[in-house]
Amino acid sequence: MTFEIRAFYGSEALSAIIQLRYDVLRKPLGLSMEQSQFPGDELSTTVHMVGYKNNKMAACLTILLSDVKLPEEPQSGQLRGMAVADGYRGLGFGALLLDAAHEWARQKGVSLWCNARRKAVGFYSKHGWEVTSPEYEVVNVGPHFRMCWKPKQTTQTY
Repeated sequence: MTFEIRAFYGSEALSAIIQLRYDVLRKPLGLSMEQSQFPGDELSTTVHMVGYKNNKMAACLTILLSDVKLPEEPQSGQLRGMAVADGYRGLGFGALLLDAAHEWARQKGVSLWCNARRKAVGFYSKHGWEVTSPEYEVVNVGPHFRMCWKPKQTTQTY
């Protein structure tokens, strides 16, 4: 079977997404399940992209439309909670999911930003993201960098 990506809006599939975030991102740090849910998760404008392998949730990420304005960008979205389940890492599923998020953002005319853990900066950089801040500490989580990604404008010549 192939890796299938589905997009959910608002609260659809949210409990399973929160569980995956908790298992991958919060539980290893001794944080609670409640810290795996983000303000705005349930909004109809929030997109949750989920990757499935053999109908099992293998990866997820969330894009929340944001009040943060990036220079020269009309709309931005915060990418949060990107997680790939144990047993599925190193297979390229995170890259496929991030590519799907980029395509969603291109179609919507949205630039993306995130607070990337230090160990994830290389991954995002390989996919066209740029570091836009000095390193800073997120309490109980560790060192992070602000990063952003902007859709490339294509110019056609005739």
